[in-house]
Amino acid sequence: MRPLLRTCLAAGVLPAAPALLAGCSTDVYLPPARLFPLESAATLPRGDTGVQVEGGVHGAGFGVSATSGTVRVRHGIDDATDASMEASVLHIEGAGPGDSYPNAFTTRIGVKHRVTPWLSVTAGVGGGASAGGGFVSPDLGVIVAYENRYFVPFLEARGGFSEPFDAQPVVVGTQPGVAPPFTWIAGGVAGFRVPLRWCDGEGQCDKPTSLLGGLGVTDFDYPGPDSPQLVFSLGGAVEFTF
Repeated sequence: MRPLLRTCLAAGVLPAAPALLAGCSTDVYLPPARLFPLESAATLPRGDTGVQVEGGVHGAGFGVSATSGTVRVRHGIDDATDASMEASVLHIEGAGPGDSYPNAFTTRIGVKHRVTPWLSVTAGVGGGASAGGGFVSPDLGVIVAYENRYFVPFLEARGGFSEPFDAQPVVVGTQPGVAPPFTWIAGGVAGFRVPLRWCDGEGQCDKPTSLLGGLGVTDFDYPGPDSPQLVFSLGGAVEFTF
């Protein structure tokens, strides 16, 4: 499994194409435990639970280097705070026969606290497993949103790091195996949330389902010749509350 995002500036072309090797990076670096969060500043009311299914694509420039999927469960602790648990899988696209196993798996627990109706702060810690060994990844974030019943735009900024343990060499193409290093991570997401609510003729309404989407960028800083790397992400999600 490779704990890296293999990036190439030529769309859809991987470093195995010799003519384009100069435009690609085969550096090995670690992902965050939280791959691509999509959430507004709103927290769940006390006792409510939300289940979110999220998917995303990631890459440098116009190429898709990786895809991801996440299942996130959060629960309202009080009317301004919810706690969450999530699990994700990251798949590196275009793996060759000589490459290490191209998937990484992460889990995370976290909390979100709403400071004002339009501002929330987040914190969490998680980790993952890959062919390069394991890693631990804490994070902090802040979310600003215009909460309303119809269309909620939001901006999110986050930072953290991934610290490897029991690191193992990772093979990328014909390159010698390299163990994943300590990686600083910072990023942001611009997105939206659309609350959907169904009501019967007597005015009884279901708890809202939300559709979410967003565009993000993540900066990876690590000991490597091509550091730092900027990785762009595009994703969507649906969340059911009950």
